[in-house]
Amino acid sequence: MSEEIAMRFEAPKGTRLHRYFWSVTLTDTSDNLWFNTNLGIWEEYRKHPEHEYSTHAPCRTLRAYKRMLRKYPEITGRSVLVNRYRGYDVYA
Repeated sequence: MSEEIAMRFEAPKGTRLHRYFWSVTLTDTSDNLWFNTNLGIWEEYRKHPEHEYSTHAPCRTLRAYKRMLRKYPEITGRSVLVNRYRGYDVYA
């Protein structure tokens, strides 16, 4: 079955947004986990030297963020879903 992912919202209940997000970024990059922009996956930095890497992965909705956390459990607990507006970020 599906396990629930613990998330912490900056905004209080009733004012939270589920869209208008910009990207997912990691708060801890100690294990060299970066987003491969060519393949669209999180992986170890410079695993493919010919590809481009970024610390941000594009993500527009809360639903897409939850899907990303299920697909890459290694980023859970260290990632932030950054909203376009101040005060609406989501931490997981």
